[in-house]
Amino acid sequence: MVTTRLTGDGSRSLAAGIDRLRSAAEAVEHGGWQGLTELDESVDFLLYRVIPQLQAREAILHPVLERALGAPQAIAALRREHEEIARLTRELVAVRDGLLAAPTRQERRTLQRALYGLHALVRLHFAKEEEIYLPLLASAVGEEEAARLAERIAEEADRLAER
Repeated sequence: MVTTRLTGDGSRSLAAGIDRLRSAAEAVEHGGWQGLTELDESVDFLLYRVIPQLQAREAILHPVLERALGAPQAIAALRREHEEIARLTRELVAVRDGLLAAPTRQERRTLQRALYGLHALVRLHFAKEEEIYLPLLASAVGEEEAARLAERIAEEADRLAER
């Protein structure tokens, strides 16, 4: 039975952060300071939790998965999801950084689209890795090695977040 989780002890806070993406999208719809505060918290979550976690997984987990599965194409979907998460995050940051006043109707729609998209994509992406790829990894390298990889990923994500 696979007991190791790639998100480690922070999986609950990661899940809470993912849920906040949706609530930020809802708050942005109504404008006001609360919406902007939730937007800023969501951007921080993406930039300092999600993106470093994805980068750490690309550097540490993906090469091992490719070897274990015997084909680089086996994780191409994961890489593409990482790219889309990064693109939507950049779009969100660009709109947020461009706000000179309360967001216009068009800016609110753009922010909401990005936040709702990120909510769905990030939730699905982490679930896919945890439910599909981690069991494959544990089968290929063993639970102990999978646990060591999870620790290395957490350490690397923390290091990247500090930059």
